[in-house]
Amino acid sequence: MDCEFDKINEFLSQRFNINTSTTEQDVIRLMHRVAVKDSDTPSYVLESISNMNRDEGLCQFLVIQHRNAPENILRECAKAERSFMRLCVAKNPNTPMDVLRDLVNDPEFDVRVVAIDNLDSHNEHPTSLNS
Repeated sequence: MDCEFDKINEFLSQRFNINTSTTEQDVIRLMHRVAVKDSDTPSYVLESISNMNRDEGLCQFLVIQHRNAPENILRECAKAERSFMRLCVAKNPNTPMDVLRDLVNDPEFDVRVVAIDNLDSHNEHPTSLNS
């Protein structure tokens, strides 16, 4: 966890000229700004954010909404129990096509519809859809 914290803290200091204290809580407070609002956040920082507080899922939730979300995090969250996580993965324009094809058969209607829309935006056509 210290390594992840250090990566995030270094990025915040360089990118935003923010001198955070050495507490993890201070860095977590800035994650929303980095993970959601800054479109240039690199994937290695997003991966570090995702690895923090994994039990609660908040960090992963923020990361999978970002255009630079790492593929491995998108793949992992596509299998999440919570449908809102799968919905965010289905909506992300960088979700791999094979993951989107799997989400077309998701038990939740909303996830299926968004996955189909995302596939269509890439000129891919789903092979099946549960009713």
